[in-house]
Amino acid sequence: MSLDKHSSSPLLETAVHPAHVAVPGTRKKVLVAMKIAGREIGFLNVESERENALGPEDRVLLESVADLLARFLTGPGKYLVLKAAKSVPSPKAAAA
Repeated sequence: MSLDKHSSSPLLETAVHPAHVAVPGTRKKVLVAMKIAGREIGFLNVESERENALGPEDRVLLESVADLLARFLTGPGKYLVLKAAKSVPSPKAAAA
């Protein structure tokens, strides 16, 4: 996830939706969108090699975690995300 220089909105850097990506050997996957004001800001993805590893109660828990994470990343944690983004060299700077 990166931050657009013209806004404080996180942007996905890939054209492939996370629902279409899985670690080889994944048999069960739960993907939950992190949303603020109805807008997706990221995804929480949990995968398992076991078919029955994740059930409906796990989805409920992950939806709660995704909600808390979204609020943190757009509220108090926003500073931490911005600080971390500034400390990572850009690909252009690394190539020079």
